[in-house]
Amino acid sequence: MPDVTATTAAAVSAAAGSAAAAVSIRTIGDALSLALGHYIVLVPTTPRPASGEITGRGAGVPATGDDLLVNLAREDLNPAIAALQGLGGRHLMLVAFDLAGVRRNGGLAVEEVLAVPNGPIVRLRVELAADDLAYPSITPLVPAAQWDEREAHDLHGVVPVGHPDPRPRSGSGPAR
Repeated sequence: MPDVTATTAAAVSAAAGSAAAAVSIRTIGDALSLALGHYIVLVPTTPRPASGEITGRGAGVPATGDDLLVNLAREDLNPAIAALQGLGGRHLMLVAFDLAGVRRNGGLAVEEVLAVPNGPIVRLRVELAADDLAYPSITPLVPAAQWDEREAHDLHGVVPVGHPDPRPRSGSGPAR
């Protein structure tokens, strides 16, 4: 496997020219495709106003581009996170949620949300079938996610395989 951090850092330097330049959606897509060894489809989810400012909730936050949703296979989650970390991406949160309201066959999803400096918020989603709720833990790569992963396990029963501290956060099991 190539050194994703070095490769994506070189790609960003070549594409951006300076640390203050915006990280484009294309740069993110190229970094993810390179890290995963196949083409990635990026889905803009919330277009920002042309004025450069967000209105309503979150007013005053400068627009940096569209937020992105990237659907991944579970084995692609950690390499994708590493690629975004190579672009300066920082962990915001990990959430798990039920897909029953949006998918006929239900299941759950786990999303890691990262902020790319001078770029969009990127949501990396892994959909899990109801009979296989395991995914590779991101805590070894993103230590700040350990609490989020334990909480997702407690609330939804998703299993972060390889988590260094799998104890329940609460005294009860999954709420499902």
